[in-house]
Amino acid sequence: MQTDRPSGPRLICPEAEIPALLTNISLEMPASDPPSPNPSISERRERVLQWQAAQPTQGTYLELVEVSDAGFIYECRTTPSLNTFLSPPPSSLKHQSDWIRDYKARELLGLEFYFIIKNKQKSFGTVRLYDFKDESSFTWGSWIVVPGAPLRTAYRSAELVYQLGLDVLHFDHATFSVYNRNTRVIAFHKRMGSISSLQTVSETVFIHHRPGRMAPPKGPSPVA
Repeated sequence: MQTDRPSGPRLICPEAEIPALLTNISLEMPASDPPSPNPSISERRERVLQWQAAQPTQGTYLELVEVSDAGFIYECRTTPSLNTFLSPPPSSLKHQSDWIRDYKARELLGLEFYFIIKNKQKSFGTVRLYDFKDESSFTWGSWIVVPGAPLRTAYRSAELVYQLGLDVLHFDHATFSVYNRNTRVIAFHKRMGSISSLQTVSETVFIHHRPGRMAPPKGPSPVA
């Protein structure tokens, strides 16, 4: 049994699923009147729904989780090659479905947003935004990209998380932690501009600001 699981947020992406080639991808949004910054809690979900509807469906995009996604999520979370750096999975598909029902209540309150990573209407992973700190920060995690996902899925999904959290919901920064053993994912985030703010025996905590358009990570790919 593993004993070094941190109690804070978790971020994972299997090594083999981090893209071998990363290119700059921008997501053009329809022209509209700029929304007021720092939406209230009650406004967050409406902002997320508008953003979700405006995403192009060519390439990678994010779609809010529904109870019907329980089977896909449960399979991801119970696959040994994908759950190494995750908290223990639910004990059954029913428990996974029940968890999603509870999550949907938090989503309605604007407290948390859990997405399926999709491409051409097919599911290729998950990612979640949560632990919102007033107007200052959010955490993201539950990040899984399955084997066989299209090239750049990991990078594009990370870019979309930052776009939603920083540009749409107007948080000041994102924070997340990565197990120190997950060295290639740590390198991936450093190349994306995330800064290490704390390191413990078991994990590294990162902070990510987005002052302008993100560029793809530079340097060699984190895939061997």
